[in-house]
This record gives sequence, C-alpha cells and structure tokens, in this order.
Amino acid sequence: MTDIDPASVIQLLQSIHLDYKNNVDARHNASTASEKTGDGYTTDLDLRVDNYLSASLRKLCDIEYFSEESIKDAATHTNPPAHFWLVDPLDGTLNAIIGIPYFSVAVSLVVHHRIVQSFVLNLANGDIYHAVRGRGFKKNGIPVRRRSLADKTIFSTGFAHDRRLHKRQLDVMSGLLPHIDDFRRLASPCLDLCLIAEGVLDGCVEFLKGWDFAAGTLFLEEVGMTHNHTGVFHPGELCDQFHFAAADPSLMPIVMSALQTGRH
Repeated sequence: MTDIDPASVIQLLQSIHLDYKNNVDARHNASTASEKTGDGYTTDLDLRVDNYLSASLRKLCDIEYFSEESIKDAATHTNPPAHFWLVDPLDGTLNAIIGIPYFSVAVSLVVHHRIVQSFVLNLANGDIYHAVRGRGFKKNGIPVRRRSLADKTIFSTGFAHDRRLHKRQLDVMSGLLPHIDDFRRLASPCLDLCLIAEGVLDGCVEFLKGWDFAAGTLFLEEVGMTHNHTGVFHPGELCDQFHFAAADPSLMPIVMSALQTGRH
C-alpha cells in the first residue's frame, strides 16, 4: 500500500511548478496573505498547493494527510496513524510574499512513524530534491554525492516566531561562531536542508516544527550527515517546537555542546 513510485510524486511537484510559473493568478496568490496567530502567514498559494496535494497524494496512497495548514487535525486525532503523508505546502511564505525567490513545497511519506520517501520542490526555480530510504539522495533525478563546495563552514539558521526563544537562539549562535565561519538566514528550512545535503551549506541550528525538517532528515541520512532528531514522527508531536540541528559528524559534538549552552 505504501510502496509508491517516486516518479508519481515528482510529477505532481512538476505540475505545481508549471502552474506557478505559467499562471499569473498562482503567482499573485503568493502575495495574498493572512497572518496566523503568532506563527507566520498563510497565502492563497499555500491553500492552492495544499488542496491539490491533499487530493492528489491520497490517490497515490490512501492514507492520512497532514500539512501545516491542517495540522490541528493531527494534534486532536483520537487514533493517531502510523502511516501518513506530511506536507509543507509553502515553506518560506514571507519570501514568496515579498518577492525573494527562495521558497519551497515539501512532501514526506511516513510509514511506521519513519520517513521512507521525501521530496522538496524549489518553487521559485523548479529544482526537485528527493530520496527513497536506502537509495541515495537526488537532485532533478541525478544522484548527489555530498561534497563541500567552499573552504568556509557556513550554517543556516532562522529566528522563531516566538520571540521568547530569540535569546536562547543567539546564545547558541555565539557558542558556534568560534568554530564556524558564518551563518545564513535564508528563511526556507526545507530548502536549507537540501543545500546541506548537497554540500552548499555545512549545517544548521533552528527552532522548527515537524513539517519543516521531516523531508530533510532523510536527505541528510542518505548522504552521511547527522542530525539530532530521533527520526520518529508521531502526529501529536508535529506541532512541537524542536531545536533542530544538523552537521557533519565531525562537527556535531560542537553543535550539541552549543545547544546545551543555549539552555542555560
């Protein structure tokens, strides 16, 4: 039931990109926004993508569907499923609203609470990253073997919508700066994890929710990078703020030490 041909999901993401690229209304919908209470924005584009994927993914595999826009259903589920689709229909919403071309769509297939397939579409340029557990990480269908693309160590980060967490985040950044060269705040963590798996970036630390990093955890694992999540995804925990970190195994002890410092 859950043995899905990845090409079928890739086709859905290609259709989303073509619609966005060729449809003036779709691009306009990215700037039609309403603010969610304490948690960013929702645009008509979010909802358009969410509705399309909700219907289309269930045709490929008729299991529960959870997304950032319908996540309240996961938290109140009386019989939480072990198999489900997990979707972020528009990651980097504010970038889309103000015209920064760095925003994405993320899809994960969860079986027995673990990611078995994941996909991220760079909606701005059409790049599609995907992985099937045990079969490597691919960009636009081409296998990626991670390699460092610069002689600098660059981490991505971002600031939580909850301002009470900012001091802790700054403490962690201060703990890391003696050991790395710089930070980038790009504002689409789903895409950030693609860049880490590809070798453009070297790691990340950021407060995220399940739909922000689920797809990327599989990418990281497939290229030998490490992260601090258990890899187990339960519907009732998807809304929890998690201080996610990823890095090369040689750097991870330093990252974890900085996270511990940030708790004090």
